[in-house]
Amino acid sequence: MKLQPTRTHAKLRSPHLRKPPQPAGATVDPMELLAPLLAAGSPNLFILTHRVQIDGVPYELPKLLLLGERGGGVPIKVGIFAGLDAGREETVAAVARLLMQLDFARDFAVIAYPIVDGPGIFAPATSRATVRQRWAARPDDEDAHYFRAEFANLGLHGMIQLRSTGKGKTFTAVTRSALLAEEVVKPALRSLAPFVPVADEPVRVQPLSLKARQSKITAGALLPNPALRPWPFEVELFAPAGLAPETAARAFFLATVQILRRYRVFVSHKSEL
Repeated sequence: MKLQPTRTHAKLRSPHLRKPPQPAGATVDPMELLAPLLAAGSPNLFILTHRVQIDGVPYELPKLLLLGERGGGVPIKVGIFAGLDAGREETVAAVARLLMQLDFARDFAVIAYPIVDGPGIFAPATSRATVRQRWAARPDDEDAHYFRAEFANLGLHGMIQLRSTGKGKTFTAVTRSALLAEEVVKPALRSLAPFVPVADEPVRVQPLSLKARQSKITAGALLPNPALRPWPFEVELFAPAGLAPETAARAFFLATVQILRRYRVFVSHKSEL
């Protein structure tokens, strides 16, 4: 099944965005997947922009801020990053679906970047390297610099990356906290089992050390400065190969909602664990 915008005839109507051209050979324009969201006019959703250079031409991609209902206290600031894998629009569709909902966002301020790899997605013929390969080869890349500045300025409490690499046989996740993996991420992924393959142990826990984080940044990973304090929680979600795009988008959407809901409960009871 092909991915389609939520409203078939919706067009991008935000006056703030200079829309990149549809990727050559693509069956779905990633920006059109976001069109219903951008046109909805929700008072809780704020549309900002992120400027990128694509084949030497400046364009603007959306950066979205969703403010959930306040339940008291300081909102939990979570960044959601999608569109990291060129040619796989299901992560973009998942973000569009996610931000059309409000019930999950209570106590959250969600900052979403639905298209991180603009050059790779909109100019695949001239940007054959993955975003990680480009950032590893050029640490001074304009996009890499932009996201490092965002991490420094926003003070995120957590970050969730949606990845569709076309590899693997099961839906998996990577995080840096064994406690977070056990209490939040594993239950969220296991809730997907009725319709996507999920491994018995679907979450891999990576080292939290400064050296380990610096090594991933050197390899081009989307991460804050390793010296940042406090360090935000990290969850990287990976869809298995072979899923229909619509199924993968649904799985990303449900997994992210479950993680955020369970994290809110986790934080409220953290002192008891």
